[in-house]
Amino acid sequence: MEMIIVSGFLGAGKTSVILSLAHYLARGAGDADPKRTGPRVALVENEIGDVAYDESLLAQSGFYVKNMLSGCICCTLNADLITTLRDIAERIGPAYVVFEPTGLAFPGRIVASVREFVGALNSARIIAVLDVERFDALLKVSPQLVSAQLADADAILINKADMASADALRDIASMVKSINARAICFETVATDGIPDAVWEEIFQDA
Repeated sequence: MEMIIVSGFLGAGKTSVILSLAHYLARGAGDADPKRTGPRVALVENEIGDVAYDESLLAQSGFYVKNMLSGCICCTLNADLITTLRDIAERIGPAYVVFEPTGLAFPGRIVASVREFVGALNSARIIAVLDVERFDALLKVSPQLVSAQLADADAILINKADMASADALRDIASMVKSINARAICFETVATDGIPDAVWEEIFQDA
């Protein structure tokens, strides 16, 4: 089971990104297990997103959805997440579990704790969603948190790219690279869907 954390502040477009990602993964990326009978993708939500999950519709599409809205996974890992992941691994055994933490989460700390306590986890990766409209303001207000979310990421989606000029996008991309030079970056408009080519590059090593 691979864990994918989609990080970013509320309103950045995380839920739209997750829905696109889940549909991509459900079509067969990275899973050649002929014995799998349950959902390929489990979604775990710890924040009310910008687009609501329709659980019945997602279930029909082959997804399992778990909401964890009673607690907040921020600086430290909530024990409920460990329990939830273990339960999902034992009862469902999906190829992927996609987790949307709150905008205040440090995803690198979550990955470190999960790897220690969830034996069924084969790998973990982090996708950061950056809101171009609020990036400068958030960086000024919460520089440590924003920088940590970007620094921990394996892939960064510079989202709402249609709302910024070409010069602004270049400046943001340059700043992102100064924080995390190893991550692959893409300009996206999540509400229009994420092209499969983006996901294919992110999961090319799957």
